[in-house]
Amino acid sequence: MSANYIHEQQTQYESGGAGASPYPVHVYKHRATEFRVVVCQVPGPLCHMAVCVPTVCADHKGKPHTLEH
Repeated sequence: MSANYIHEQQTQYESGGAGASPYPVHVYKHRATEFRVVVCQVPGPLCHMAVCVPTVCADHKGKPHTLEH
């Protein structure tokens, strides 16, 4: 990660599979926006990515409210 991110936390994800090793998980926080990135280092050629971006809306109208759902 770049100098714009702080390494906030490191833990391990237990997959629960027989004989499976735990995967390292790292949490990084952007210094200016406090946006967090979670990286789980899994073995193998296949992986999955999910993106969740929390939004704050001042009222129940317009694009911010639509993004909230």
